[in-house]
Amino acid sequence: MMTKGYVWIVTNGIADQMSVMGESSLENMHGVLGVKTYFSRSKELMYLETRWRKRFGGEELNNFECWGYDTATALAMSIEEISSNVNMSFSQTKRNTSRDDTGTDLDDLSFALSGPKLLQALATVSFKGVAGRFQLKNGKLEATTFKIVNIEESGERTVGFWKSKVGLVKSLRVNQTGIKISHSSHRLRPIIWPGDTIFVPKGWEFPTNAKKLRIAVPKKDGFNNFVEVTKDANTNAPTITGFCIDVFDTAMRQMPYAVPYEYIPFETPDGKPRGSYDEMVYHVFLGEFDGAVGDTTILANRSTYVDFALPYSETGIVVVVPVKDEREKGKWVFLKPLTRELWFLTAASFLYIGIMSYTATLTSMLTVQELRPTVRHMDDLRNSGVNIGYQTGSFTFERLKQMGYKESRLKTYDTPQEMHELFLKKSSNGGIDAAFDEVAYVKLFMAKYCSKYTIIEPTFKADGFGFAFPLGSPLVPDLSRQILNITEGETMKAIENKWLLGEKHCLDSTTSDSPIRLDHHSFEALFTIVFVVSMLLLLAMLVCRRYRQESKSGEINANNSPTDGNMRAPPNQPTDDNMRAPTSPPIDDQVLEPPGPALNEADDQDQLLNDEVNVGDRNEVDIIVEVDPTLVHRRNLITSKTIPTRRAALFSRIKSA
Repeated sequence: MMTKGYVWIVTNGIADQMSVMGESSLENMHGVLGVKTYFSRSKELMYLETRWRKRFGGEELNNFECWGYDTATALAMSIEEISSNVNMSFSQTKRNTSRDDTGTDLDDLSFALSGPKLLQALATVSFKGVAGRFQLKNGKLEATTFKIVNIEESGERTVGFWKSKVGLVKSLRVNQTGIKISHSSHRLRPIIWPGDTIFVPKGWEFPTNAKKLRIAVPKKDGFNNFVEVTKDANTNAPTITGFCIDVFDTAMRQMPYAVPYEYIPFETPDGKPRGSYDEMVYHVFLGEFDGAVGDTTILANRSTYVDFALPYSETGIVVVVPVKDEREKGKWVFLKPLTRELWFLTAASFLYIGIMSYTATLTSMLTVQELRPTVRHMDDLRNSGVNIGYQTGSFTFERLKQMGYKESRLKTYDTPQEMHELFLKKSSNGGIDAAFDEVAYVKLFMAKYCSKYTIIEPTFKADGFGFAFPLGSPLVPDLSRQILNITEGETMKAIENKWLLGEKHCLDSTTSDSPIRLDHHSFEALFTIVFVVSMLLLLAMLVCRRYRQESKSGEINANNSPTDGNMRAPPNQPTDDNMRAPTSPPIDDQVLEPPGPALNEADDQDQLLNDEVNVGDRNEVDIIVEVDPTLVHRRNLITSKTIPTRRAALFSRIKSA
């Protein structure tokens, strides 16, 4: 574990002891990064080192010995402070007399009676020692400066320094006023890592800077919104795009460390799919690839060969079936909103309420599609014997066989378009009446054909899509955490809208809010009824009008008939229909004054002349004037405008006269 790709960091507990380690130990620790306590080269420290070498030879003075020297100095100063006021005597009895002979000899040691006073004095001691400023805060020394060292075979090499309230710096300079921090813009000194390399390792077994991860992606002919492999016509370089690729790239960018990788299409040299998803996962297990990215479903048998990150898609397998429009389209559709009983009740109730209820229900039936699935449950498919579709190369084929469906009834499709075409053919023509696929694929299919299909119960358990890596890969937990961050935020929604829901968004497949154009067939019966009723009313009106005319004509004849029943026409007066009026000299077109007082019937005659019709013959007027001289003053008006409407009745009156 001291080769390339590994990192070792030791704290000051070990780093401070490196001065006493032998060459073999330093050689084995080559590339280790250490944090060591740093003491400035003060006069006190250099004086102590000189005395130390004289007494102990060439042995180096380490940090623990410096702290021990300062601690002894602080204790002596505390004793001097309290010695004048406190008795420095010790106890003569054991502190614990209940313990048996198994106790240590330390129990027999006496203790200073002035211990509490000494502790208080020690907490207030402050001086500049060989290890820096000695002052206790909350029973501990205040923060000191640390030195970052890189262990080599020959010893340690300083990389930089760390000081509280300042952080990492490249160097520290000491002058007469104290430590001066160098704010150089240069980076810290380079570090030699295990394996004698300057490339920063990631702390796991893959040396990512030396080799990119080979990530396998599936090559497929359909549902390319998830993964699509295209090649440049000139360079033949593959380009990998799709929903799964965007999710993986986003997760890798959010990793706390950089992981270089490249996509390798799982295909043959001629560009065809190399095998199934199970085979691709198995090649990850064999070590040919460092991982697999795509619409790879997490399955129990696959998890025995690889480790999956957390799923990033919706889980489950669903059944898709066509929907049928149950909206009434016949000529009697306008009668369907109300039942027969309700029709009778509505007719007997207040007219306004009935009309409002009828029109509202009729409008709803004519404008909203009532879509219902052609199959209600999965059991209906098993009993009906229809064909079921599944995606080529999908594990759903084995699921369908386990559920008892015959292989002869299972049809394959590669793309959403092929799936739709099989639905149009139906089982009777070699198509399908239902499709068995995963939720992610169904969402893509429903985005294009949302108004024609629906999902029925039940939803079968599946774990969704996941990224596959070799067993024990440390990438899995880190990548899983990033996938959780993506799926819980707005990033996943943006990726789904880009690849899966960009074409169309269907809120509900059972109803359609799109406007529906109505044709004349929807109101054919209604138009027929209105036409028949209108014609009947017109015919009734004509019959009534004719009847009123004849009734009025009969009343006029009755009023103008002679009262003397023995009255007869003169013998020389012709009575047949061929009667002609004798010719008379023409009368000037002028208004003539009547020769005498008006007859009693003048008013009746004038009333008859007031009914206007078109004049057909001038001779008829002449006859009228000659028979009834009282009409001479109306001659000009009759000739140019009108004659009595009941001409036959007037002639009858003339004959009677």
